Amino acid sequence: MRICVYGAGGVGAYIGGRLLAGGHDVRFVARGKNLEALRTQGLRIKSVQGDLVLPTVSATDDPGSIGPVDAVLFGVKLYDLESAAAALQPLLGTNTMVVPVQNGVDAAQRLAAVLQSAHVVKGAVYVVSFLSGPGQVEHRSPFCKLVLAEFDNQASGRTAAFASALNASGVEATVSPDIELDLWRKFAMLAPFAAVACLARSNVGEVLSNPPTRSLLSDAITEVVAVARARGLAMPDETAAATLQAMGNFPPLSRPSMLLDLEAGRPLELESLSGAVARFGQQAGVPTPVHDVAYRALSRYIPGTRVR
Repeated sequence: MRICVYGAGGVGAYIGGRLLAGGHDVRFVARGKNLEALRTQGLRIKSVQGDLVLPTVSATDDPGSIGPVDAVLFGVKLYDLESAAAALQPLLGTNTMVVPVQNGVDAAQRLAAVLQSAHVVKGAVYVVSFLSGPGQVEHRSPFCKLVLAEFDNQASGRTAAFASALNASGVEATVSPDIELDLWRKFAMLAPFAAVACLARSNVGEVLSNPPTRSLLSDAITEVVAVARARGLAMPDETAAATLQAMGNFPPLSRPSMLLDLEAGRPLELESLSGAVARFGQQAGVPTPVHDVAYRALSRYIPGTRVR
């Protein structure tokens, strides 16, 4: 398959690197020092599933130099989504699919507002992976899983073919029968973890081992589950407890990407995480006190303000 990784961060570069090593034609769109490193030194992946060194990769900051592809793995930060989506046109052929591998639950809807919805495939990715330096990825989780489905949740040959390509390249992939439920299940872990970890400036091991922060995390998860149910999602009764328990299997030093951004003074995706929980909760008449406080307390860091 011919694939473009648009936004070669920790997630996109890892999956793209595995696909490239698996024999697919993969092109990376990046910027700044990361782009320079990819062009001059290639891509280096340090992974619990086996290291990977790709000394030569195709990287650019100009999508027009790539042309139409079969699939775009779309991994830019959520605050850049609309502007980046507008730049995807040169990559789009008749049957090109754009798969967001981002945080939040509304990336696909936002993409569809810029592109034709026929190009958009919904995706939920599960991985602990980040850039440890320009052109360098550190993959810490013993898994990397991508769940995907067409925007209208109908079966299609292109999603089946892409899932097959991912699986053959060492990335677990499945076509979901209910992708919206999958997205909210992930959101019920991600948004609470990002909120509590940033408030406490702590990794997952520290959050879970301290009873007050563990309780705060549990409350934040329960809020997201309640909002999802109010929006018509069939979240099982055990979702909140199961989510908290599953987080105990994370590598103890794991930090959410928003905490890494906070500590580095980079802009935050807060609007699309706790901010979204609070907005959705207000619309549905569901109280979200933990996420309300997290949003208010962290809001001054949204533009990218280094923590003193």
